[in-house]
Amino acid sequence: MKDVFLLEFLTFYEFFVALLMGFAALCFFIWAILTGNFKDVEAIKYKVYEMEVDHEEGRKGKNR
Repeated sequence: MKDVFLLEFLTFYEFFVALLMGFAALCFFIWAILTGNFKDVEAIKYKVYEMEVDHEEGRKGKNR
């Protein structure tokens, strides 16, 4: 009988933790929308690409 109670207790808390993690992800998503992190995502892509190209050019210059 004690093992059944323990199993139910652990299962309940697994679902509770999963629910909290889902709520945390939802809060993070809403925060990202409200702070404007999803606006103009194309500009970030080009900035990262330019930084990568500059880094590769710097690496090629050192190998000469």
